Amino acid sequence: MKGSWDAGPMFIGHDPRSTQIRSPIMAQLVAAQRGPAQALVDFVATVTHRVFDDIEGEPASSIESYADDGAVQPILPAFEHVPDQGQPGWCSDVWPADIKAKVDQAAQLLRANMFMPVGSLDVNSDEALLEIIYASENQGDAHMTPLLYFLSCTVVCSDGWHAAVHAALSSFGTVKAGLLKKYARAAAKVGLHGDYYGQGHPPYSRHLKDMLRASLFVRTHAALKAGFDALVARFGEAAVVKNRLLDGPHDILVVVWYQGMMCEVQFHLEQVFVLKALSHAGYNVLRCQTDDARDLATLFHYPLIDLHKKDASSVYCKLNV
Repeated sequence: MKGSWDAGPMFIGHDPRSTQIRSPIMAQLVAAQRGPAQALVDFVATVTHRVFDDIEGEPASSIESYADDGAVQPILPAFEHVPDQGQPGWCSDVWPADIKAKVDQAAQLLRANMFMPVGSLDVNSDEALLEIIYASENQGDAHMTPLLYFLSCTVVCSDGWHAAVHAALSSFGTVKAGLLKKYARAAAKVGLHGDYYGQGHPPYSRHLKDMLRASLFVRTHAALKAGFDALVARFGEAAVVKNRLLDGPHDILVVVWYQGMMCEVQFHLEQVFVLKALSHAGYNVLRCQTDDARDLATLFHYPLIDLHKKDASSVYCKLNV
């Protein structure tokens, strides 16, 4: 995309004073969504349907979709009714003991993995992970928010979660640990135009069920069904099951409970997933809302400080194609 990247930090936000500055770039985003992004997603979908039909066995139609509407992530009483990205409430020198303990524990794990990433804990994958370390070391200055605290909780659970999933499912196929859901994507989900905004009262991050993710890749429908049964046997009844085998994604998403948190396991057919990966760039463009420019943070990396003093070389695209 071309645009006025030197317009200053206000460009990236939603300030109405920057509407005209943002307008040319937002128009290009809309054009990309309606043109090449949608075309790419449609083409890959057509090919994956054909490949899916040739996979050995019958799809596991006995796995029924299900959702426990009352299932939400645990929220500390201190954070009830606090906006997800915060208010000046936890900048004091002394945090409540339970918040301090969790953030410190997460920061310790992140520091240990800073130079040798393990599993989903790659500090360099998300600037928000560095904020956890900063918050732990600078309580008097740090602004702790419900969403950042929730991210800290996922960091603490990460290693144990992935070890448990691997032990339960590795005999059925290839188990892969997914990176923690990026803070920018989570913020978009709970923000003003997000899927969860307005569901009950803040913080809406209580509805995020896939901050911790793992995947099982199999080559037959029988192996997929056996893996699903093993998952339920290990973690208990699922909070959410989305059987999309006969729909476009050709996968199954399952949310289970682990140490009081909801985590997601994705079941993929290898032959289909290889093709679906080709459409990720198009999908990421399509899911950006276009009322303002905040979702561009999911497509581009750009300096958050003194943006108006930078040139185009300071901005790069995050999409993998």
